Amino acid sequence: MELEEEMDVDGEEEPDTSSKKRSNEDTDVNSSTPKKKAKKPVRREDSPILKKLIKELSALIPQQTSSGGTISLQTFSDMNIDSVNFCELNDRIIKAKDDNKRTTLKLIHSYYYFGKGYRLWFDHYKKTYSDDTSNSLVNDKIRKYFPD
Repeated sequence: MELEEEMDVDGEEEPDTSSKKRSNEDTDVNSSTPKKKAKKPVRREDSPILKKLIKELSALIPQQTSSGGTISLQTFSDMNIDSVNFCELNDRIIKAKDDNKRTTLKLIHSYYYFGKGYRLWFDHYKKTYSDDTSNSLVNDKIRKYFPD
């Protein structure tokens, strides 16, 4: 396929401007446009994100659990080298991981049964209504269970 070129009034040919190729003019070495700067490497100790995270985690803010209990976190300044019990901390980590797995499974089951219930009501309404109307009726039924 040939590229079409337009003729200018004074007889010079101009390249087709509808072409999507970039010209080399944009990459001129003597261009005065600012170049993209490379990020300076930051030492791990100087990382602002790391400092912010450490500050957040070491803040003495009690957190509520889903069971209603309160977890209070020790700050680093409150920790004593003699009070570090790695066995107990490891047991807490393992228990938290197990609790997380159980919670994740409960969440997956809840989504599954929510979808299954939705499908049952959809099929019930679909016997007498169109797909769109059935969807709308099921959504209305679900909204009844949630306060505004």
